[in-house]
Amino acid sequence: MAIRSKGDIKTASYYYLLWYIVFSLGAVGIGLAARVLLPELVSTDTELALPLLALDLLPQLFVGGILAGIFSATISTADSQIIACSSAITQDLVPNYKQSFAASKIFTLFTMGCAVCIALFASNSVYYLVVLGWSACAVVLGPLVICRCFDLKLTECTGITMILVGIATVIVWTLVVDLSSAVNETLPGWIAVLTIYLVSKIKKGTRHG
Repeated sequence: MAIRSKGDIKTASYYYLLWYIVFSLGAVGIGLAARVLLPELVSTDTELALPLLALDLLPQLFVGGILAGIFSATISTADSQIIACSSAITQDLVPNYKQSFAASKIFTLFTMGCAVCIALFASNSVYYLVVLGWSACAVVLGPLVICRCFDLKLTECTGITMILVGIATVIVWTLVVDLSSAVNETLPGWIAVLTIYLVSKIKKGTRHG
């Protein structure tokens, strides 16, 4: 949104791809180095690999820079997601309040409260939470995007039901029956969502028949 012109998009994509490759290789390299230099992390908290490697290998000045980078990236991502989520509520779910400054702040505080509760009571593993979040997104958005791409008609009720059933399936499969280690929660979520879609089409066909 901040790019100067459409002509710069192609150049920006090249820069992004190059930086993403460097970043990904660096992340993999840190993981491999930690497996060799800090083998005890495998049985404890593997997400401490970067700061512990920095403490062991780098001068204190560079350690401070790395820790500052980690915390700044975390805070930057967190506040952006909180604003995005609260904006989605006011713009999409309750559009009657999208012009209200007070309502936007209230929903922002509500979203922040939910994020704090997740941080306090959910798993300590950021990786676990990220995988769970992406699985929920894949189950909720994936089928709807495919239906949109292939111009498959959905009623509003069917779409909302697919979203709610998908989220519920991911939560139950992961947190209640605890089977995500055997089968990723995305598969049962997709099966549940597609079942809702097929049932809606069968009912529609029966009604017309």
